[in-house]
Amino acid sequence: MKLENKGLLVSVFIIILSVVFFFAGTWMFSKLYIYPLLESDVSKVTADPLMIVSFLIGSSLGMLIVAPVNVASRLFRSKELKIKTIAILLCIFGIAGIGSNAALYQLVISPSNMLECPKKIGYKKNLMRDYVTDISLCEKF
Repeated sequence: MKLENKGLLVSVFIIILSVVFFFAGTWMFSKLYIYPLLESDVSKVTADPLMIVSFLIGSSLGMLIVAPVNVASRLFRSKELKIKTIAILLCIFGIAGIGSNAALYQLVISPSNMLECPKKIGYKKNLMRDYVTDISLCEKF
């Protein structure tokens, strides 16, 4: 296989992988923050009481969305995005995560009088809290 064809295959693979990451990040962000706001009958919502985890999740999902843009910029314009631009975009996504989490509290959890499920065992399971309309919907330990 010629070197040009190998480079073309790698570029196509990177573009396809970038598109998959873009859609995966968009889907996860919308599933976590947008869908609960749009549904009329929500019985279980996951939210962050401290807002810091929402910032980190928003920034992480923003990275999945920004990384493909950086790859496309590098392949088609031959220039990468500046680190400052990427940092600003990640902060914007983090703030969007905080705003979406606050909107969940104000528009879904409070008006529906949802109850917070008891804490789960393990530090990884205590980062986000489940809120339900009926306590029987909480998962068992």
